[in-house]
Amino acid sequence: MNLNHSCRYLLPLLLFAYISSSRAQFIRHIRLLAGVSNATQDIISDNQSEPWFQWKRGSDFGLSIELFDHPILSALAEVHVVRKGFKPNYPVIVNSDLDYLSLYLMPKVRAQVSIFEIFCFIGPRYDIIVSRNGRVFSPLFNSFPPIDWGATMGIGFEFRIISILSVGIEVRYSPSFRKMESNVTPDKFKNKSYEFVAILVF
Repeated sequence: MNLNHSCRYLLPLLLFAYISSSRAQFIRHIRLLAGVSNATQDIISDNQSEPWFQWKRGSDFGLSIELFDHPILSALAEVHVVRKGFKPNYPVIVNSDLDYLSLYLMPKVRAQVSIFEIFCFIGPRYDIIVSRNGRVFSPLFNSFPPIDWGATMGIGFEFRIISILSVGIEVRYSPSFRKMESNVTPDKFKNKSYEFVAILVF
């Protein structure tokens, strides 16, 4: 997944967010996020003796609107384009990719210390497949349902550079709750991933 592919989804939303922020005073911040994902899939099978899949690296680009300016509480409404999938657990090194448009709504608890902000968040996540590149696993990937859901939780910090700009980092864990079924195997599959992202806060 390249930057142009991600911008196709994120730029219209960014424009909408800036227009909305001029009209909606409950918007605290606009946040841009970019980083890497580390993803795999759990297999639910009675016959599985060892893991089939290893962790693989992907990308994560997102837009976040932080709502409500309570002293310690706010909410994050986000949209991301995240590359997930897996790497097979055998000598043939072939990554298999699933690109998701992911929607989040997460309460955020934060503590302000001078120019630093430390925070944590947790909430539901709704995933829509926008691209499948299964390679040798294409029959499996093409049979997956287009919708997945789960939760995302994380911690992070922000550092204020000037009054209108902060930078920061986040670490997230995103397990899926849906057991994805396929018509090519009786096994079921569940996504899970970690995300490590840098943040620009306006």
